[in-house]
Amino acid sequence: MGLTDVEGQRFWPLYREYRSELAKNGDRTAALVSTFADNYENLSEGTAEWMVNEFLAIEKVESKVKSRWVLRFREVLSAKKVALFMQLENKLQAIIDYDLAESIPLVQ
Repeated sequence: MGLTDVEGQRFWPLYREYRSELAKNGDRTAALVSTFADNYENLSEGTAEWMVNEFLAIEKVESKVKSRWVLRFREVLSAKKVALFMQLENKLQAIIDYDLAESIPLVQ
């Protein structure tokens, strides 16, 4: 990201906090995937409904976390560097999402 030493000293501790907060939501995603894997062959309507609701709740939390943290990152980085950071985060997440989607079968 081309951070200066001063920017790096201010950014990286915030980034670790940010990733820690997102990891909690990642745990929910892992539990959701695990539930699907455990119930894939005999997925009930109730479990399917829970899965959809949980997916939407996870997405909502992720959006709120990112919105809140962007404000904090703006305190230590320029708007352009925050935009670059968010682009990099989104690209990395897209790779992870693609790999996950490729390995999870569709509901039958």
